[in-house]
Amino acid sequence: MERHIVSYLFQHKKCPLPGIGSLELHDGSAYISYPDKKVMAPRSAIRLTSNTVMPDALQEYISGMEHIPVWAAQNQLTDFCRRLQGLDTNAEIPLPDAGVFFKTADGKLSFHSVAVPEVFLPDVDAEKVIHPDASHEMLVGDRQ
Repeated sequence: MERHIVSYLFQHKKCPLPGIGSLELHDGSAYISYPDKKVMAPRSAIRLTSNTVMPDALQEYISGMEHIPVWAAQNQLTDFCRRLQGLDTNAEIPLPDAGVFFKTADGKLSFHSVAVPEVFLPDVDAEKVIHPDASHEMLVGDRQ
């Protein structure tokens, strides 16, 4: 079940978890480090939100991947979500290549995403280029 949830999440950027909320993939943004002369790659993060989304598409996805009826996929997803809700404090349920579900001391279900390995998102060398002899037209107001 976990691998299907991860696969669906990375394909659709949102994965509903009935009775819990949904996992959402939030894209980061690239930034420039002028002293290092590098453009740093964006870093994505996965967050568990309380947003409820109908799980019909996820159930159909699991059904197709497992070659089982939709009702059986629905049962598997419901069982997984019950396991998450019944998680003990300090216990964890990992999602391969995505992160870990855990319960906080106050009993709230949380998710901690793992960082994408840097080999997949390398930083890029970048040097500022100045052409002192180049001239460019500038638009000021409505005149050039």
